[in-house]
Amino acid sequence: AQMTQEIPLVAEKYVFPGLVLSHEELDFGTVHPNAPKVLEITLTNPTTADADWKIKEEGERAGEEEPEVFTVHPTAGHIAGRGLGQPQKQKIQVTCAPRGGMLCEKRLLFTTRKGKDNAVALRGEGGWGEVLESELALTLY
Repeated sequence: AQMTQEIPLVAEKYVFPGLVLSHEELDFGTVHPNAPKVLEITLTNPTTADADWKIKEEGERAGEEEPEVFTVHPTAGHIAGRGLGQPQKQKIQVTCAPRGGMLCEKRLLFTTRKGKDNAVALRGEGGWGEVLESELALTLY
């Protein structure tokens, strides 16, 4: 006699959040110390899972007591999963406010809870060029 045993099969699907960044590098070029420059990064969540993210900063060439050259807003957020619609996005503003003629470089690490990390390299240099002076004068009037 042959015995048959039925075993129920359960299939579970795990979806991990992931962010796609609009840039791998932001180069601010030469920035006048009195006229900070703002650039944007767009974060996109193409997955169906919600993405909770935050920024970890790595390395900046400057003294510890001096003010930050690069500031980021916001530094954390929540981007809903796409569901049936288009991927959700969030814009991040990065400001470069150099001190003097110093070249500054920094890596921003976007960490996603239960997901993969992404990095953006930031670069900017302070300078007082004549063109920068005239651009600053135009923005002041």
